[in-house]
Amino acid sequence: MDEREQNRILSLLDDVNDSSSDNDQVGGMSDEEVDDYVEENVEKESSDSEHDISETEDDLDVGSDLSRSKFYFGKDKQTKWLKDVLPSNVRTRSHNIITHLPGCKPVAKNKSNIVDYFHLLFDNVIIRIITSCTNKYIISIAGNFERERDANPTSESEIESLIGLLILAGVNRSGRQNLEDLWDQSGFGVEIFHVTMSLKRFRFLLRCLRFDDMGDRIQRREIDKLAPIRELFELFVENCKKCFSPSEYVTIDEQLVKFRGRCPFRVYLPNKPAKYGVKIFALVDAKMMYTWNMEVYCAKQPVGPYNISNPPSDVVMRLMNPILGSGRNLTTDNWYTSISLAENLLKNKITLVGTMRKNKKEIPVIFQQQFSKNRELNSTIFGFQKDLTLISYKPKPNKIVILLSSMHHDAAIDESTTDAGKPEIITFYNSTKGAVDTVDEMCGSYDAGRNNRINSEILYHCDQLTSNALKRRVYLRNLAMSLIKPQVLKRAAMQNLPKTIRHKAARISGIPFVETEQNLPKKTGSNGRCALCPRSEDKRTRNFCDKCNHWVCGKHYSKVCSSCMDSSSDVMDDNL
Repeated sequence: MDEREQNRILSLLDDVNDSSSDNDQVGGMSDEEVDDYVEENVEKESSDSEHDISETEDDLDVGSDLSRSKFYFGKDKQTKWLKDVLPSNVRTRSHNIITHLPGCKPVAKNKSNIVDYFHLLFDNVIIRIITSCTNKYIISIAGNFERERDANPTSESEIESLIGLLILAGVNRSGRQNLEDLWDQSGFGVEIFHVTMSLKRFRFLLRCLRFDDMGDRIQRREIDKLAPIRELFELFVENCKKCFSPSEYVTIDEQLVKFRGRCPFRVYLPNKPAKYGVKIFALVDAKMMYTWNMEVYCAKQPVGPYNISNPPSDVVMRLMNPILGSGRNLTTDNWYTSISLAENLLKNKITLVGTMRKNKKEIPVIFQQQFSKNRELNSTIFGFQKDLTLISYKPKPNKIVILLSSMHHDAAIDESTTDAGKPEIITFYNSTKGAVDTVDEMCGSYDAGRNNRINSEILYHCDQLTSNALKRRVYLRNLAMSLIKPQVLKRAAMQNLPKTIRHKAARISGIPFVETEQNLPKKTGSNGRCALCPRSEDKRTRNFCDKCNHWVCGKHYSKVCSSCMDSSSDVMDDNL
C-alpha cells in the first residue's frame, strides 16, 4: 500500500470518529418576506459525510468534464460544491450536542411575586445608580427654583413608581397621550396616576432622570459615545445572561429603539416601523423570545477601549462568545451570513443557518439564474461540501432565495409545504429567524415612549406552573401596581395632602383610611378656602367639617343626624 492510500484511509478513519447527524425538531411559522422568510418547518434528521472529498476535489481539474459533472463552481472559480449528497452516518455531530439545559437558571427560580422577577433584571444596584445620579442632577439645578420643595430629591421607591407609571401608560395604550389627560380628576383621567404622584412631580422626574454621573461625563465621552448609559446597559445585559440559559436555537438581528432626538449614532432603518432610532444588535432565544445578549451600535468610536470593529462576522462572534462551544444553532439574515463565518462558528461547535446575498463570490452562477427558462417554479438546487450545504430556491418567477447551512447535510424537502416543495433548510430558517422581530413587536404592543423589556415576563412564566400563566397585559399591569404600591402607601399617610387623595391612596393600597386627630389643622379667622374645591376656584366658606376640621363650601357640606355622626368614618367620607 503506497503512502497516498494510507493517508486516505487514515483520513476516512478520522472522519468516522468526528462525523455525525442532527436530530432536532422545530415548529413552523407563516410565510412572510421571501428574502428573510420562505416558510414553516419540521426539521428531520440530517447526516454527515463519512467521505473526505478533499482528495477527489484535488484530483479533478476545474475544466475537466468529470469535474463539471460532479461539482458546481463559485464565481471565484475555486469554491466547489458537490451536486450529490455525501454519504451519511447515524451518529450525532459533536457540534450539535447541547451541553446546557435551556430555561431559568437557579438564581431566577422560586420567586414569591411578580416584582421579584423584575428585580432580577432591574436589581437594587441599577435602581440605586439611577436614584443617585438623578439626585446629583436635581441638586445641581435646585438653585433655579424659588421654592425648595419644587426640587426635592427623589428616592428609590419613587424611581420605581415612576417606572411603574410608564409601564402602566403602555398597558393602557397611553404612551403618547397628553399627560394632563392622564392626570385629569374630573372623570376622564386614570386615578392611579394622580394618586401616585402629582403631574408636576412626574414631569420634574422625567426631566431630571439620569443614568450616569454628570460630573465626569465629558471626560468619559471622549473615549465612549455610549458613556451616558454604558454602565447601566452593561449591568442590565449581565443580569439577562445570568438569569436564563437559551435553548438550542438562537438568532441574531437588529432591534431599533425609536428615537428622533440628538444622538451621534442615531440610524435610519427604512424596514423598521420606527425608521429612526438607536440600533441594537440582539441575540435572542428563538423558542422563548428571551433577549439574552445585546450590543449597541455606536458607529465609529474614538480611539480607546470601546473602539471595536463593526463587520457582521465580528459582531456575531462577540455576541456568541459566552455560548461558543455549547452545540447551539444560530440563525441570521443575509447581512451576517458568510461561508467564513459559518466555518469559524463550526470550529467553536456552533452551526449556522442563514440567507446569503447573491453577490458572494463563493456562490455558483447557476444558483443565481432566476430568469432561466430551464428553472422551474418552486425548484431547488443543492450544493454540498463536507460541512456546508448551499441551496437556491425559486419561490416566484422573478425571485431566487439562497441559504447556507452548516446544520443540514441532505436534500430533504419538507412534505408539509406540499406544492411549494420547500427544502427543510428554508422551513427551519423561518421557524427560528423571526425571534428578534417578535421581541420588537411585543415591546411595541404596549409602548410607553421607551422600549418595554419582556424578559422578566419570560422568567416569570418559565418558573411558574401553567395554571399561573398570565396574559401579557395582565402581567404588565400587575407589575406596574407592584412597583407603584410603596409610593401610594407613603402618600396615604401624608397629612399635608388633600383628604380625597389620601382616601384614594388608602383604598388602592388595600388599607383602612384613618384620620389622625393630632395633626388636624387649627381654624383661624372666620372663613377659609374649601378643602375639596380646586385651588383655581378659590371658593371661600364659613363652614367647616366637625370631623376633619377642614373648611368646606356649601357644595361639599351636608348636615347629618346624630346617629349618622356615630357611623364609621368610611361612610362619612362617602357622604361627603
